[in-house]
Amino acid sequence: MGKPWHPQCFTCDKCVRPLDPNNYFEMNGKPYCEDDYHKLFSPKCEGCLTPITDVRLAFPAYRILNRKSQLTTLIYSHLTLRGNQVNAMGKPWHPQCFTCTQCAKPLGPNNYFEKNGKPYCEDDFHKLFSPKCAGCHLPIKDGNFINAMGKPWHPQCFQCTQCGTPLGPNNFYEKNGKPYCENDFHKLFSPKCNGCHTPITDGNPVNAMGKQWHPQCFTCDKCAIPLTPNNYFEKNGKPYCEDDYHKLFSPKCEGCHLPIKDGNYVNALGKNWHPQCFNCTQCGKTLGPNNFYEKNGKPYCKEDFHKLFSPKCAGCHEPITDSNYIRAMGKDWHPQCFKCNTCEVPLSPNNFFEKAGKPYCERDYHKLFSPPCAGCDQPIKDT
Repeated sequence: MGKPWHPQCFTCDKCVRPLDPNNYFEMNGKPYCEDDYHKLFSPKCEGCLTPITDVRLAFPAYRILNRKSQLTTLIYSHLTLRGNQVNAMGKPWHPQCFTCTQCAKPLGPNNYFEKNGKPYCEDDFHKLFSPKCAGCHLPIKDGNFINAMGKPWHPQCFQCTQCGTPLGPNNFYEKNGKPYCENDFHKLFSPKCNGCHTPITDGNPVNAMGKQWHPQCFTCDKCAIPLTPNNYFEKNGKPYCEDDYHKLFSPKCEGCHLPIKDGNYVNALGKNWHPQCFNCTQCGKTLGPNNFYEKNGKPYCKEDFHKLFSPKCAGCHEPITDSNYIRAMGKDWHPQCFKCNTCEVPLSPNNFFEKAGKPYCERDYHKLFSPPCAGCDQPIKDT
């Protein structure tokens, strides 16, 4: 240190251990033993927290002779041999201590990753701290990634779940946390049109008959005229316009043979009729379902039915309209019309006399037609 010392005085300034002029460490003009020097002044390894020791040697460099005192002074030179030290993260480390915090793999000052003041190898850094791809679940090691569905993805991993087509962050459809291309999304999840059976890809379907339809597909099954959800008729799961529905499925009026479109109809003769079509075949009079007469499948009013089809009374030639009549002389008669042709006394089918197709009572018959007795001039009745 360029100074003379009693041997007993040249001691460590910290522990007072005797020192050798060839083996001491100097700091701020004071001598130290190696241990105390490193404890007090050497940098501490960030890994093991022990000193990183240098080798500081003091040895005579040259002698100076004091000619007046004839004393020789030894001038010492100090040589610092630096240890093998790693400087990283702004701190010193023993080379053997600068290792990955996770796997202990040795690191270099130019080949490490830092997190929260700790060094990591590349693999462990990405495993522990890099965002994971939602597709392959491996770390995303660079800034080239896609952020979609609130998750990061490798560009090559962000693809349609169904067909594998590459997707973009602004061009995909999501279902249950998975990405799909437009075609597969609609094939798998969009409602299908009941008409063409292809997906309905927009939000403008027609809801009818408990199903969904493209507006252009919701048409009459017969004539293809466009329909609306409030204006159609359904049969066997198919939609029809009003005209075709009634033509195909509504009961037909027996009178005009056109469809009966509402519930206002007459059921008579085992058939359906418009009320205005259920008329007397003869006179056109409107009839009711409980007030008509039938002949050969056609309706008639009472008057025309009897005129046309009821037996005629041989007496008055008017129709016999009920079952209360007399059959006599091969003809039908009203009871009130079957009477003596002369005196008009009522007759019975078992008590009359006939002459020239006319009925007579016994008295008038004999008066008129039996031969008179030459004696008494009275009719001879038993000839």
